[in-house]
Amino acid sequence: MSMVANLNKEEMTCWCPACGEIVDVDESDFNQVMDNGDKEYSVYCPFCGQNFYAAESYNNDEWEARKYEEGINSKFHIGQTVFAVVRSVLTKREPCPACGGNRSIRLNDGKFYTCPKCHGMGYAQSEEPEGWRIAYESTVGKVQVEIYKTSFEETYMLVDTGVGSGRIWYADKLFATKEEAEKFCRKMNKGVDIEIDAREEFKKKY
Repeated sequence: MSMVANLNKEEMTCWCPACGEIVDVDESDFNQVMDNGDKEYSVYCPFCGQNFYAAESYNNDEWEARKYEEGINSKFHIGQTVFAVVRSVLTKREPCPACGGNRSIRLNDGKFYTCPKCHGMGYAQSEEPEGWRIAYESTVGKVQVEIYKTSFEETYMLVDTGVGSGRIWYADKLFATKEEAEKFCRKMNKGVDIEIDAREEFKKKY
């Protein structure tokens, strides 16, 4: 089965939609001139052995035609900008209730031992859900569709969270517009707006 990728025309490279590796595209790979005037190439990935098509841009009709031709009906395509949402978690630290933050406790023999409750950390840690929010505005770098007998499952990898090796995103957590993503978050948060958190700690956690 072939797939579709967006071509970097200046460098004549593209991401392989199967494995996420960057593949060189040669003029000898030319397949056809599309309706919008762009050249389409038939590309072979030397990393995973996948064959796919690549062009600088696909309009909606051409993209849909390729998807159905190859049996793919994904929600988003490679090169498309999407908004990813996550359910953030607030981490709380409080003094350990057993040792009071001293990291050790005194037993009946008069000696001090590492607190068995906090294991010498001095605090107890808990996590509480804060709510849904937009975590990334990023570009789709990889699309993978698993086809089953009566259904299919699509997953994505984004440029900002790693392509090839990185976070896997499911379609229900990605949105084509910021408005759609915000609407989802408001619904999940029961109408309570949560400010977008762009802190480095948040990005590292997710």
